[in-house]
Amino acid sequence: MMAAFHIVMAGKSVAHAQYAAATMTEKTLNLRGLKCPLPALRTRKALTAMAKGDVLVVECTDPLSAVDIPALLNQTGDILEHTSRAARLLTFRIRKR
Repeated sequence: MMAAFHIVMAGKSVAHAQYAAATMTEKTLNLRGLKCPLPALRTRKALTAMAKGDVLVVECTDPLSAVDIPALLNQTGDILEHTSRAARLLTFRIRKR
C-alpha cells in the first residue's frame, strides 16, 4: 500500500505527488473565430475558475492572441507551458499557478 511508505522527493511525499497528479484537470477552451479582446478576457475568466495546478488549453484564430495571451499571463502569474501555431490556429497550454 502506497500510504505505508513515506518516501520524500524534493520536499513532497510520493503519495502527495500522485494525489496532486490525480486531481489535476485539463480543460480546452475553443475561442476560434473570436476577435481581440475576447480571447484574452475569456481566458482570464476561465483561469479564475480553475484550481492551482490545473491546465487550460486555449485555441484561438485571432493573430493578436499571440501577443495578448502571454501578456495576460504576465499579469496573472500563470505559466505558459507551450505555444503552437498550425495554419491559422494558435494553441496555448497554460498551467494555473
